[in-house]
Amino acid sequence: MSVGKHEVTVVVPTFNEEQAIGLVLDELVEVGYRNVLVVDGYSSDGTVRVAESRGVRVVQQNGHGKTGALKMALETLCSIWWLWLLRGSSCLPIGAWIRFAC
Repeated sequence: MSVGKHEVTVVVPTFNEEQAIGLVLDELVEVGYRNVLVVDGYSSDGTVRVAESRGVRVVQQNGHGKTGALKMALETLCSIWWLWLLRGSSCLPIGAWIRFAC
């Protein structure tokens, strides 16, 4: 079975990732992903503003930590297929491994 990138939602949990999130989101779009969900963990910097400026869907997580972000993502997702990025700033460069993953 082949799954197209248009069928996958990439979930990006964030917490104070203002410096890196724009680059991560730009690269996701560059390699063909259009369904991106940023789950923000109550960032106090400009993470949400930067993510929203890239035109992706941004939601605030319920609860704390990765568990809260995962729970919110599962409640929000519309796709059967999804890919979870561990952290925005630690994923650069992501192009090579994301092409491999899907």
